Amino acid sequence: MRHHPLLHRQEMRTDRFPMKADAELSTNTAHCHSTYRSEQVVALGVLPVKVFGPRGSVTTDAFLDTGSDTTHIDAKLLYRFGLCGYRASLSVSIVVQTAEVKSEVVEFQLEQERLEVKKVWSVSYLPNLKRFLLG
Repeated sequence: MRHHPLLHRQEMRTDRFPMKADAELSTNTAHCHSTYRSEQVVALGVLPVKVFGPRGSVTTDAFLDTGSDTTHIDAKLLYRFGLCGYRASLSVSIVVQTAEVKSEVVEFQLEQERLEVKKVWSVSYLPNLKRFLLG
């Protein structure tokens, strides 16, 4: 089974990526929670997508995180496609700590390849689960 590359921590220089010089700095917060159950196997959703930018397009893998309230892109793709946005500081919270991450907010077009999805659960509503969540 393969994992999305953003799941593996690597040190990276951020000064190589294009950012608008007059960009304003803003802060956003992303929340990530995890639990552990030994009797359950979890497969993370990865979907092939085509990303379009001023310098062309590439097919890559999108990691589907249904627990996230933000959308992320590998910073290496910004330079590769000539994507520019505005600088931002992203506050990422996990179960035990919060970390500030330098970021750039961009927009781009995305095309999904055809994919068969099996065993999809439909619901009319979701109960309020806040009292059961960590964090």
